[in-house]
Amino acid sequence: MLNRLYSGLRKNTEKRAINDKRTAVAVCIVLFSVLISTGWSVSDVLFVKFFNGGTGLLLFVLLMWSFIRETQKRLIYLVEVKALLVLAILLCLNIGILVTNARAIVPGPNIILLVIDCLRPDHLGFHGYGKETSPAIDRLAENGMVCTHSYSNAPWTKPSVATLFTSSYPQVHGAVNPPQALSNTALTIAELLRNSGYKTLFINGGNLFIDERFNFGQGFDYYQYLPHATKSAADVTYSFLSQIEEKENEKFFAYLHYMDTHAPYAKNHYNNFLHQQGEAQNKVKGTNIKCNTIRALTANGGLTEQQKRDIIALYDSQIRYVDEHIQIILTFLKKKQLLKDTVVIVTSDHGEEFWEHDNYEHGHTLYNELLRIPLIMSGANINPSTITAAVSLIDVLPTVLEIAGIAQDKLNLQGVSLLDSVKHTGNNHTGSLFATGTLYGSEKYCLIRDNKKMIITTDRKERKWNLIGHKNENRRELYNIRNDAFERNNLINAHDDDRLSMERDLELFVRMPPAFQGETEELEVVIDSSLRERLGSLGYLE
Repeated sequence: MLNRLYSGLRKNTEKRAINDKRTAVAVCIVLFSVLISTGWSVSDVLFVKFFNGGTGLLLFVLLMWSFIRETQKRLIYLVEVKALLVLAILLCLNIGILVTNARAIVPGPNIILLVIDCLRPDHLGFHGYGKETSPAIDRLAENGMVCTHSYSNAPWTKPSVATLFTSSYPQVHGAVNPPQALSNTALTIAELLRNSGYKTLFINGGNLFIDERFNFGQGFDYYQYLPHATKSAADVTYSFLSQIEEKENEKFFAYLHYMDTHAPYAKNHYNNFLHQQGEAQNKVKGTNIKCNTIRALTANGGLTEQQKRDIIALYDSQIRYVDEHIQIILTFLKKKQLLKDTVVIVTSDHGEEFWEHDNYEHGHTLYNELLRIPLIMSGANINPSTITAAVSLIDVLPTVLEIAGIAQDKLNLQGVSLLDSVKHTGNNHTGSLFATGTLYGSEKYCLIRDNKKMIITTDRKERKWNLIGHKNENRRELYNIRNDAFERNNLINAHDDDRLSMERDLELFVRMPPAFQGETEELEVVIDSSLRERLGSLGYLE
């Protein structure tokens, strides 16, 4: 009798244990299904989101406690049931966090930052250029905020884009000379936006100096490098659009770097449209139109005036080609009903010299043809307006943060928000504007204040590349850029009330300390034979 009763209790206990286990397993399956339905993969839940530090330790302690306690009672099945229940409880605690993060609402709009390498504002329609190079950009300018006197803070890509990313001057962020990379500890525009919920994308159309090896990919969820030799604006554009298709319901920040306007210029269907004459075909057309080739021809007097016009016409056709693909992006956003909640920023990293000071290309001077750039912001909550005061790329990051609704008062940014400046001072963006960071020849420093511009040339040539062609021997220069836009009349020896104060301010700028002192050697990239060859394809090296 007792044996039968014991046997019946045992069977009921085992049956209940099986049911308990089935119930616990079913609960866990449901919880995992809920997680996966929110877009999280099993590997994310198990290895990234769930079993991290404190959560994993807590689970381990609870399971060990349950094991020790229940094994003493010799009811091993309870260990399994409690383990599953602990897992279920912890999953419940994490579901709220995971779902909240997955469904978090980013308050700001989508932001697309389009940087067109070497783009000069005076070759765009809204700046008064005679050729039809930029209909899409012109429409953005018509409906957005236009900075008519905007400047780069450096005359070539690496220090310029580093300033754009960090809102710090070149000698402060330290990515100035060819081997130097952007510091790991620099807080970038992508990191700040990603920390606030944005998905971040970087499509690099072929500029090696802002490649991941120089640490410009930090903060981006997605980075893609497209070689300039084989890819074009079309590839940059459609790569970006394919990414947006995948992230249709997520707020994004996208940085697109177009290289078509950087030599060597590729053929496209706008060459004839812009009346390219073709006299330069044998010497400078197509793949032969490298920067160092044209510099050498310039230095030797090997270019006719017509050939120079042909080169400029090729450059104009590249602008028109990029502009076409900007329109493709705008059309796509409108079709997807994203345009009304997107801010589009169009700018450049620097300009390009077309023999205004007897040389070609960029990186060698701080004159207006290299420092003047376009800056347009158009889209969500950007009222049509014009800023006529001098602004620079250092102000883009603070402006983007204000657009996105991100606090910046504790970030120690060296620029200021253009929106905040217009709102509080009525288009009075005051203060001094600085530039430095040459690639070729001696290091130069520049100050722009009101209508005056001062340039100091130093003896520092360490890690600079050799300058082919014309070299400016002036050690100190002062120009009234309102009356002398091409900077021909040096006023340094004339009586000028602002000269002494500008010299003092510029000397203070020269002595501005680096933010990442002591990291210089660690941040250097070895320019090996492979990288040297790729840089040579852009015309940077002989």
